[in-house]
Amino acid sequence: MRLPLAVMLYYLRDYSPVVLPGRADGKYIDSFQLLTGTPSFWSRNICYICGRDILEKSLKLTSGNIFFCICEEECDLSELSNLTASEDQNTVVLFSAKTVPSEILNRMIFIYTSLVQWDKECHQRIIEGCSLQELMQLFGKISCFPAAVFQPDFRMIGYTEIGENAPKSFRALIQLGQTPDSLMPEISRQQIPLCLKNNEKAIYMPSAENPSLYYIYRKHQKDREVVAYSCIFCPLDKPDQDFLELAELFLQNIDFYFKNNEKYDKLGNYMYEGLLEKFLADRQEHLNPDVLSQMEALRMPVRGNFLLIQIELENGGSSHLTYIRKLLYDGCRRGKPFLFRDTLYLLCPLEGPDKGPKGALSPILREIRETLFHYKCVCFVSNPFSYMPGIYDARQQCAFLNEICPRIKKSGTGYYLYEDYTMYHLFASLEERMDLSAALPPDFLRFWQWNSRFGHSGDKILRVYLEQNLSFRKCADLLNIHRNTAEYQIRKIEKALDLDFSDHKIRQQFLLAFQIMDYLDR
Repeated sequence: MRLPLAVMLYYLRDYSPVVLPGRADGKYIDSFQLLTGTPSFWSRNICYICGRDILEKSLKLTSGNIFFCICEEECDLSELSNLTASEDQNTVVLFSAKTVPSEILNRMIFIYTSLVQWDKECHQRIIEGCSLQELMQLFGKISCFPAAVFQPDFRMIGYTEIGENAPKSFRALIQLGQTPDSLMPEISRQQIPLCLKNNEKAIYMPSAENPSLYYIYRKHQKDREVVAYSCIFCPLDKPDQDFLELAELFLQNIDFYFKNNEKYDKLGNYMYEGLLEKFLADRQEHLNPDVLSQMEALRMPVRGNFLLIQIELENGGSSHLTYIRKLLYDGCRRGKPFLFRDTLYLLCPLEGPDKGPKGALSPILREIRETLFHYKCVCFVSNPFSYMPGIYDARQQCAFLNEICPRIKKSGTGYYLYEDYTMYHLFASLEERMDLSAALPPDFLRFWQWNSRFGHSGDKILRVYLEQNLSFRKCADLLNIHRNTAEYQIRKIEKALDLDFSDHKIRQQFLLAFQIMDYLDR
């Protein structure tokens, strides 16, 4: 798998490489990478192709690496020798100013594939450091031909940048190859995927109107499921062997990317979370067509039945939320974990509407507890919402529960439901503008004064009576008293205050007043 540096330099001799003295012996190349900035990590035996400015920065950060430096102008070798003198383990190879990085990279790919078996391990080293779009950009740098990758429904998820105006749609991209209009309906009806069903290799399809134009398609599968299609457009009279080898190399990389690289799944997650962050940041009453198109491409439902759960960790768990999110991603199959502004959330589609939100919530909370059994956490659960942008209001509900958590009696269950504290939230908002005692109904204030003056426990009996929909039997059972006693106490209150609790308006006013008193006594 390892190619000696000396062999690579031999095949690159037409580019007049200059190796700085004493730095090429015993060096091998496992892979190569076009360096446009500081990478997230350095790897030994990777050949980094860069310009002089990037080289000067990189040599100060690492050692033991191989650099192919493309000089933008004629330079003094002694000057670069002095620059690298302190980094004896780095190997620097200089190329003339007439060379461009993409030429070297292109040539190295062909040399490497002709001398070394291009197998899974080699692919892995190159692809692990790339996103899908970076792979597309890499192909764009070593080829003048446009290419694109599509989801099974032919929604574009990656493309090469051609000139200043990159194509934004499948139609715009395919027109770069002058695809005949007669082919567009077939593509719209997904006839191309049907053609590819029984063919694992690429299809070389000439244009019907101009046989000199070629389109190279390939389907990509993972676990026997089609996950993407790729397409390369070749406006040549007859594709030569070099182009076909380059196209095959690109298609192999894309194929390997989807089959073996988890970053494909992560790409969808990042795009999904990007939309969620958009909804969480601002309230959106109406979705524009672009957002709807993105949601459709990511299979994100616009409407449904959802819950949002905010997970707060204790005992230092908040210091590594990314790790916690991965645990939930692997262990909690009923929800989608994500981070927003250093807060961990779980978006859950509700199943089994007949059970109600609380019934559907039980298995979700059980999965959270089983996954995070090493951590002590509290869950704040929003009200159900049916429109995806409603996640903004759900986040406000979770934030309120987190805010009042220290001030309310803990349930001991490890979670709080917003529906249990909805009135608290309304009262807290009202309290910012007025004294809540001023919102108590006059009839309730008369009752409260009467009850306090005579030292009765009428407030307890009256509240249970109203909450049980004016049922003396249920009231007596809950208070463990005789039914006649409950009825006598209620009639006594009605007579003293000249009230009739069968009046719906009075009953609702008193129930609201009792909740205000609970909030004031919290």
